[in-house]
Formats: sequence, C-alpha cells, structure tokens
Amino acid sequence: MATQEEIMVHILQLVREGAGLPLPPEVEAALRKRYLKWIVLVPKKVKTTPQEVWERPEGHAIQQRLRHLGRELRRAHGQLQLDQEACDAICATVETTSECPHCPDPTGG
Repeated sequence: MATQEEIMVHILQLVREGAGLPLPPEVEAALRKRYLKWIVLVPKKVKTTPQEVWERPEGHAIQQRLRHLGRELRRAHGQLQLDQEACDAICATVETTSECPHCPDPTGG
C-alpha cells in the first residue's frame, strides 16, 4: 500500500496533469492542506480510507476526479494563480458533483 506522502505526491501529479501546467507553490500548499489528512480518513459513506483503495478501481475513480480538478483549476484561472480560498471553492465544487463516496464531506463531518 502506498504511504500517505506517496499518495499526496501522486495527487499533485494528477492535478498537474489535468491542468497541463506546473502547479504554483500556493496551489500545491492549498491542495496539501486540503487532502493530506483526508488520505487516511474513513468517510461516513464507506468503511475504507482513500489510502486503502488508492490502487483499486475505487482509487482509480478518485484519481480521475483529481485530473478533472486540475482541468477545473485551469479553467478558473489559466495560469493557476489561485489562493487557498479559490482552490477550496473549486475543490468543493468538484467533490460535491462527484459520485465518489470517498470525497471529503463538504459539511466537514
């Protein structure tokens, strides 16, 4: 099983691939703040963490959503000059429009 940090690095890579650009440090920091702990949390809808499913079909679906997130970040600002608040808003939109049961809970619960 991949470590928490290995998955975080992979998340940044997937978002970068979706965006088609290198991620500015501010965007990387925003994504790390949002997703690093999430990797090892068990959401209410399922009994597994994203880390546990990362290399299974459920994890591959999460990975596709992260590429989509990169495309949405680029659509919001072509050069990805986004602060934490803007990144969080785009992440929340992608997460709440996803069928992914592992996506972070928008209510914080």
